[in-house]
Amino acid sequence: MANHAILAAARVFGLARREVSDDRGTTTMRALALFGCCLLMVGCATVQPGTLSDFSEMKAEVSVPIWRDILFQAPYRKILESSNPVAEGHCASVGRKPVFVSMRGADLRGAVVLGGVGVTNKSDAIVLYRCEKERDEEEEAVRIALAAFSPDLVVHVWDKLSEAERRRLKDDEPFRRALDEGSLRIVSAEMDRVLGDVRQTPAPTSSPA
Repeated sequence: MANHAILAAARVFGLARREVSDDRGTTTMRALALFGCCLLMVGCATVQPGTLSDFSEMKAEVSVPIWRDILFQAPYRKILESSNPVAEGHCASVGRKPVFVSMRGADLRGAVVLGGVGVTNKSDAIVLYRCEKERDEEEEAVRIALAAFSPDLVVHVWDKLSEAERRRLKDDEPFRRALDEGSLRIVSAEMDRVLGDVRQTPAPTSSPA
């Protein structure tokens, strides 16, 4: 993107030089104005690769250096194109996926001054992501169905089950039918049946090498 801006600026500057050669007396100010535009074009919307500035198992904060000017801002899309891969890499390292939360700009610094007016400056866009576990849609549907019978079933029973126990319940056809058609008594009975089977089944032992 920066290369395109520089080429465009060069074309504009070439036009300015032609104007000066045609009429040196009347186009000096116009050439200076066009040269100022060249600086603006080079400075606007140039986004550099992002880096991880702060992180944990639950979040990824990515700093994206940008060059911008007093008239133009770097497009949000370009900033996200730079920050997304960094956040995806970090969240994947902890077995999660990134969810965009917010974006903010840093204080301006490194301003280039031309005629007493700040023309371009370098700053950082700070993009915050939350690292979330990927949701199982079928499991989420079971949680919602249980909540329709009793929120306590979700809080005090379902959320305290192991992953294996939730998977067995989710895949058990009689239990799923009870969620669709049964009463709280039938749902509780089916849940007890499935969990009893899971807890009585001995865990497989590894054979000696």
